[in-house]
Amino acid sequence: MNQPVAIVTGGAQGIGAAIVQRLAQDGFAVGILDINQDASQQLVDQLTRQDYHVIAEPTDAAKQASVMKAVNSAVRELGNLDVFINNVGLGMAAPIDAITQKEFDQIYRVNVASVIWGTQAAHHHFKRLKHGGKIINAVAQDAVLDNPDFALYSGAKAAIRGITRVTAQELVDERITVNAYDPGFVATDLMKGIAQQVADRTGNDLAWAQDQLISQTKDQQPSKLDSVVDGVSFLAGPRSGYLTGQIMSVGNGIQFE
Repeated sequence: MNQPVAIVTGGAQGIGAAIVQRLAQDGFAVGILDINQDASQQLVDQLTRQDYHVIAEPTDAAKQASVMKAVNSAVRELGNLDVFINNVGLGMAAPIDAITQKEFDQIYRVNVASVIWGTQAAHHHFKRLKHGGKIINAVAQDAVLDNPDFALYSGAKAAIRGITRVTAQELVDERITVNAYDPGFVATDLMKGIAQQVADRTGNDLAWAQDQLISQTKDQQPSKLDSVVDGVSFLAGPRSGYLTGQIMSVGNGIQFE
């Protein structure tokens, strides 16, 4: 009954799945909120076989009602909520004149609206449970780097930085901390998809586009997934109790603040 509980949006694959596994290893019971039910169930089965307590709730993180319903269900089953991680994200590369209304709506709903809905759901349960908690958001280096063709994605991630810092101030008196992590360029399917868009628009191959994305790092290498989840583990754990309103960069020197 004393096991801490974490919920991770977009937790079925990529960085999210690695975070779920690490938090389970850290002793958390973990709820996965993801639209991909097959991938969610595969991860639940894998971790359950290792005697970890992990569940999954089908969720469209871009829809307020879906997020609240999934969080309510997960908290009811897990019995508590201590950490909420707004990890879900969707990337895109396109020059400013090529952005469509559909793309704008999709990128901002998945990246930005999901953080607002997740934060609302977490705050609701922290208040109901009468204890503090931790909210952790995923940002990106594109929020502060001026990379051509990333106006839409950069704007969305910059919005999350602002939401993180404002909600940190709003909730600090309730013993709720709000921080964010910036993973830099990690070789996940999401980053591969962004690199492919860059390649397609420039007439180059995928390897060239990936090299362009990681060329801004200190040692010309992608971020290591273990280092990313180490950072998230710290933010979720007891040693970060007085840290709030901060952006933790684990992007291999891709930016300095």
